[in-house]
Amino acid sequence: MFHLHVWPLSGDPCRRNAFLSGLQRSLPLQGESPPEQSMMLAGNSSLIGVFEGKLIPSIPLLDA
Repeated sequence: MFHLHVWPLSGDPCRRNAFLSGLQRSLPLQGESPPEQSMMLAGNSSLIGVFEGKLIPSIPLLDA
């Protein structure tokens, strides 16, 4: 079963751009490697969305 998750990004353009600048592009530029796997075993990091062409990762907060 899938669940919809929604999260706000900062309304401050400087903070939002700083966050997005550290993320991988959803589509690589010519000559770049493609994105890593988008689905992984439960509990591991995975990709949950794209915003302004950047991949948004899901990172667990607690170690299992």
